[in-house]
Amino acid sequence: QISGSQMASPLRQILAWWALDEQRVLCHAGAVGNADGAVLLAGKSGSGKSTTTLACHAAGMSFLGDDCVILSDRPAPRVASVYNSAKLNGDNLDRFPAWEPRVHNPQRPPSEKAVFFVHDWTPEALVSDLPLRAILLPRIVGTVETKVRPASAVESLVALAPSSIRQTCGEGHATLRSIARVNANVPSFVLELGTDLARIPEVVRRVLAGDA
Repeated sequence: QISGSQMASPLRQILAWWALDEQRVLCHAGAVGNADGAVLLAGKSGSGKSTTTLACHAAGMSFLGDDCVILSDRPAPRVASVYNSAKLNGDNLDRFPAWEPRVHNPQRPPSEKAVFFVHDWTPEALVSDLPLRAILLPRIVGTVETKVRPASAVESLVALAPSSIRQTCGEGHATLRSIARVNANVPSFVLELGTDLARIPEVVRRVLAGDA
């Protein structure tokens, strides 16, 4: 039986190898954007990547990926979409009631995330690639307001590299070099996620506009 993760991101290992051959990297991160460019959302499971991605999508922003995208740094940092899928833990579904009827795997086991395919519902939100303007590291803080603060390049690299390296099976050094090049050329911020979902896209838009 195919799991939700396999449905959401098939052929991930093969794509990781292909990306390295093309001097790109398949990165464990989400990405959303608008006419100003895109932000990359990096962090471990449960950090708030999917919450941020879907909140921004609901506010009309473009969708590039929920937890898997392709990065390149030549001639300038850029992020490209790979899959049109998004995933949420079951206990987070009640925060996105409009998405509940869209769950692709309603009969999933309790341990499996709910899977959505953006193309089935809002194909106009999908874009193939955008210039990368910033890296955001979501953190759930429990306040109402969402805020940003500068993050160091080391914080950003730690959030991006380990989980991305794990999917390359023996190509860790090349993956790390590629991520480090991108990381060195765009600013990084900690995104302190508040409980009011509607305020998250406002902050992300400010980052994209250079007003953070």
